[in-house]
Amino acid sequence: MQRVFLKLLIATVLAFLSFSVFADLSSSINALIANNEDKNEKIGIYVQNLDTGDVLYEYHSSEPFIPASTTKVFTAAAAYLYLGPSYRYTTAISTNAVIAQTLKGNVYLQFSGDPTLTNIDLDILIRQMRLRGIRRIDGNVVIDQSIFNGPYYGEGWTPDDLENCYGAPIAGAIINSNCGREGVIKYPNLFAQAVVRRALRIAGIHLTGKIIEGQAPANTTVIATHNSASLENILGHMLKYSDDVYANAIFKTIGKNFANNGSYVGGAAATDSILTSHLGNGFNPPKLQDGSGLSTLNQISPQQLVALYNYMYHQPDLADRFRQSLAISGEGGTLIDRLNDRTLAGNVYAKTGTFEHDDGGVSSLAGYLILPGKQYPVIGFAIMTNNISGDTSRAEYLQDEVVKAIARDELN
Repeated sequence: MQRVFLKLLIATVLAFLSFSVFADLSSSINALIANNEDKNEKIGIYVQNLDTGDVLYEYHSSEPFIPASTTKVFTAAAAYLYLGPSYRYTTAISTNAVIAQTLKGNVYLQFSGDPTLTNIDLDILIRQMRLRGIRRIDGNVVIDQSIFNGPYYGEGWTPDDLENCYGAPIAGAIINSNCGREGVIKYPNLFAQAVVRRALRIAGIHLTGKIIEGQAPANTTVIATHNSASLENILGHMLKYSDDVYANAIFKTIGKNFANNGSYVGGAAATDSILTSHLGNGFNPPKLQDGSGLSTLNQISPQQLVALYNYMYHQPDLADRFRQSLAISGEGGTLIDRLNDRTLAGNVYAKTGTFEHDDGGVSSLAGYLILPGKQYPVIGFAIMTNNISGDTSRAEYLQDEVVKAIARDELN
């Protein structure tokens, strides 16, 4: 009888302590929200212990928000799950003519949508033809960008986006991120032709024909290739530094590989299908118009963000890769100057999301809090603010303070 009573007493005390901790965290975050100066702002928060599944805090957590660049974690997860971390882009030169000093026929340059490709890469690629003994092309160089479909720009991008290099057009040929000395390259087809013409001249290959747009036939022989870095490395750059061009190119790549539809619509449908198949029918996929978060029409809830982080955390082959791809507090990427005190530096792995517009800004932070020591669980969190007037510094302050409150709660 005493043993039963003791067990009940211990269970009651533990339940009380658990409730007290939850209540303390709730009180802390509620106070931060209450102290927010702008009551027109829309705030959503979701905090979950990813080891136990316990929800530690939620506030408007199932409501849709404009996510800005936190969109990129869905693009990255779908790419990891479907393309795989070792996937590489291949840019290839092929021909259906006999390879000789004078090549009598067309040469086809097939772009792959590689967002990392540079003019130097193309110089080296075309130099390979010279090394194969080709000195003259009696035909055309046909530039094949058919890997991606239009449009170049995502639905819901603002006019300002189109004037900046982060909003560069996403075509099959992406060279130097489609950005030049004078800003964004608005006509990637013409830019690709100019770069190829220069590369031929540098390689000492005389072209008697023209550089034209077209599509390579099926029966060509590959004579030179350039392979990108692994997808894992590309995603690490994309997430850490919030590279919009990388994200949108990968988004279209997912659509092309999944359903032969290399467009924003194809990328959205493929990402939806891939994530639903992995996370299960209970997962409510976000509404995406692009892979970067530039679109003001993207809709994601804090719960959806944490659900994605939770799933990736429990994938043995991908958990570390996905986490290490994120910005790290006080150490690298967009979090290098944030959450960098002695307790949190190196312990927050997250994706930021920010844009400022006259009709309301957006600021988000979502990721993992991993405190040192095996006794501490991994916490998934998402903090989102919409309708921000002015700059986003106050919203970033709220995000940092919420993460600090979670850390205090776990350490006490």
